[in-house]
Amino acid sequence: MREIASTLLFDTAGRFLFQQRDNIAGITEPGKIGLFGGHKEGNETFLECIAREVSEEVGINLPLERFQLLTVYEGIDVEIGGPIRAEFFVVRNISLTQIRVAEGA
Repeated sequence: MREIASTLLFDTAGRFLFQQRDNIAGITEPGKIGLFGGHKEGNETFLECIAREVSEEVGINLPLERFQLLTVYEGIDVEIGGPIRAEFFVVRNISLTQIRVAEGA
């Protein structure tokens, strides 16, 4: 089963922050606009996963308490087939001065 976590990030003005994915071979949906997030690693929880992914992708180390669970999806992975579980979170009031994009744009 594929397990992923994603988050909606809102800046201090209430705007959505999206990621334009790198346009390189080997990644899912290259060049497309999407949410921040990724696959769980090892025994981490979905919450730990999304905190790690945000740190890796935009350089912000947020405490787990900042992530609010939005919804959970369990079903068929429309991208690659097979079962998937995805947990989606929300974080508000991200200062744009904190962001250091390390993956995508």
